[in-house]
Amino acid sequence: MKNLKTLRMSAVTFVLSALLLLSIGCQPASSTADGVTSDEIVTVFRGDLSASTGATGKLTADRLSELALDNGGEVIDVPVSVGDWVNAGETVVQLNSSELGRAVDQAAQNVLSLTAALADLQKPPTAAELAAAEEDVAAAQSRLEKLVSGPTSEDIAVSEANLRAAEADVWAAVNRLNAVQNGATPADVQAAQLEVDAAQRAFDSAHDVYLHLSKCTPNDSGTHNCTFDRSQEGGESIYWQAAEAQANLDQAQAVLNNLSEGNPQAITVAQVQVSVAAARRDVAQAQHDLLLAGASQAEIAAAEASLAQARANLIDLQDGPKPEQVAIAVAQLEQARLDLAQAEHNLAQASLTAPYSGVITAVHVRVGEQAAGPAVTLVDRDSLVLALNVNEIDLRHVAVGQTAQVHLEAWPDQLLQGTVTVIAPVNQSQGSSNAVVYRVQLQLEETALPLRLGMTGNADLITAERRDVLLLANRAITTNFETGESFVNLIEGGPDGETVTEVPVTIGVRSGQFSEILDGLQEGDAVRIIAAPPPAANIWEE
Repeated sequence: MKNLKTLRMSAVTFVLSALLLLSIGCQPASSTADGVTSDEIVTVFRGDLSASTGATGKLTADRLSELALDNGGEVIDVPVSVGDWVNAGETVVQLNSSELGRAVDQAAQNVLSLTAALADLQKPPTAAELAAAEEDVAAAQSRLEKLVSGPTSEDIAVSEANLRAAEADVWAAVNRLNAVQNGATPADVQAAQLEVDAAQRAFDSAHDVYLHLSKCTPNDSGTHNCTFDRSQEGGESIYWQAAEAQANLDQAQAVLNNLSEGNPQAITVAQVQVSVAAARRDVAQAQHDLLLAGASQAEIAAAEASLAQARANLIDLQDGPKPEQVAIAVAQLEQARLDLAQAEHNLAQASLTAPYSGVITAVHVRVGEQAAGPAVTLVDRDSLVLALNVNEIDLRHVAVGQTAQVHLEAWPDQLLQGTVTVIAPVNQSQGSSNAVVYRVQLQLEETALPLRLGMTGNADLITAERRDVLLLANRAITTNFETGESFVNLIEGGPDGETVTEVPVTIGVRSGQFSEILDGLQEGDAVRIIAAPPPAANIWEE
């Protein structure tokens, strides 16, 4: 009985549904709006429409910098800690800069030196410099001519006289040695006394002049203390004349004493004097022989080279510096300036400063250690952006400049506005996932919320906006997915009463609730949403 009752109810339901379909014009078996249990009438109206696509992401910073030490060194100060706010230009790490400062000073001194050298090179010669160069040429010319022409009779006579004088000194020294060895004769003693007397007179004369130009004051012993100013005019010559006269007197007195007293050292002194006189004679003989032999080819070549060099120096002074000399000097100066700039840069890098204002998020160095490379991580808190992962299917609806509505997980009830600023040209790696997503960056509006890096959020990207267009509820539209055509049940009133007609429509932009009607309906048209029939009873239900 139960099965029969159920079968009868299913049959009734089927008949009623068939009659309803016939009364509204045979609705095709296409997909309809969400399940409606009773007919509903909606009206076409004008309004604004926004279409969007959703995506999730995390807050990151558009400006996040790893501040690094270009040149390593000893860390002497780290005045910041994690979480500190620093202003642009503020020092965050300080290295020992003593050596770098000395390098700057040395480079600056080199620049000054090369600048002066370039100025001297380009400065025209003075009259005195030209005259000196001309005198050098004349002297070199004279030396060469003298070497080529050979010695003059006067030169030979002077050389012979010097040789004879040297030989005479040898004979005199030998005689003195013989006299010492054989004992002094009265004549030798008398001759030595005469030499002492002559030396005494020369000494007295020189000493008188010396005392005359000295400042003397009497002392307790009855003599005088004298000071002599050698810087006065002629003072140097007078001083040495007096000293030489004293030495000659001492030597003559020593000879006399030796002859008179038989000094045992007299023989040794006399032998040394013979050796010295003989050496002087040999030098005089060699010089005389060289003079008679004339100049060698090597000497003439050397003199010619000296003359050529003197002439070249004169020409260089007259013509000024060569262009290549100036170019070399300029290049050296420019290199020195580059070295100075590099040294100054290295000194400046010893103080690591913040390039912009922000928050310290990491410190990688400590005082006392040798450090190089990354030292401090800095984040510009005002540059926080929401980095979204947008599916490639939705990416075609996204463009730079689009607006978005953002809800952060930390404050789900707070609505933030954002703008698309960057769309990555390359998709992001998703690990084992096969999804293809692209990074889209949103610049958030200013907010008082304490935003933090890594916070998650959801964004609705506004993909399209329409103003003052015809709109109709999505549930009133039926779409045949095989053909892509859309239809609505238009209510029309005629003389015979109200009728419902299925008419095709052209759809534009769609949102979650409404669709833009491009063609097929007019403002104010009424559309019926036909209720879906209840599910048929299972006739086989027990």
